[in-house]
Amino acid sequence: MVQDLTPSSGLVTFSNGEREKQIIISVQRDDTPEPAERFKIQLMSSTATGGAKVEGITEGVILIEDSDNMYGSVQFAGTDRQKLVVVSGILFD
Repeated sequence: MVQDLTPSSGLVTFSNGEREKQIIISVQRDDTPEPAERFKIQLMSSTATGGAKVEGITEGVILIEDSDNMYGSVQFAGTDRQKLVVVSGILFD
């Protein structure tokens, strides 16, 4: 199974006095049709060490939109190849 996001977990280390840190998350491209997916990014205060505090917004959500062709596609033949079929008194196109 291919992961949609990498890394799936990690450690954020702050230097003394540092208040912000960029987290880089990559979305893996694939050709597999799939519905929209939500992923939660969470800073866990229970893992803070060295006197660090986790305050304020500690969660975020990444939304990967559904595939353009999630449910497949329907194509119709040209009018010269279309016909009506009657089975047991029921009309089908």
